[in-house]
Amino acid sequence: RFASYQMMLNSERTNNLTYTWIVHSRLDFAYGEPIKPYYKWSLSHLYTPDTWFADVPDTFGLIPRNISDTYYSLNKLFDNNVICLGGPNFNTNNLLTSYLIQSNYT
Repeated sequence: RFASYQMMLNSERTNNLTYTWIVHSRLDFAYGEPIKPYYKWSLSHLYTPDTWFADVPDTFGLIPRNISDTYYSLNKLFDNNVICLGGPNFNTNNLLTSYLIQSNYT
């Protein structure tokens, strides 16, 4: 998810533009009905499936660009010295006590 967002950010920089909406969709996701036209969407809303009960849905989202940085980044949710142990850059060495101490994670 974050890699595709980085590609979108690079596209904005390369083409000197800012998108209004970000459409996030997994390839194994399908809706059974058409989505309302974009001019009926509100820039103050994030649209995700209402069948998701926990966490952020990773299947589909219509995300206003003005809030997309927050949707795609956990950095704004945590204070400094918080480590993410998963994701595309996962390194099992980051689980070692010696690494955590050396990196000032408590």
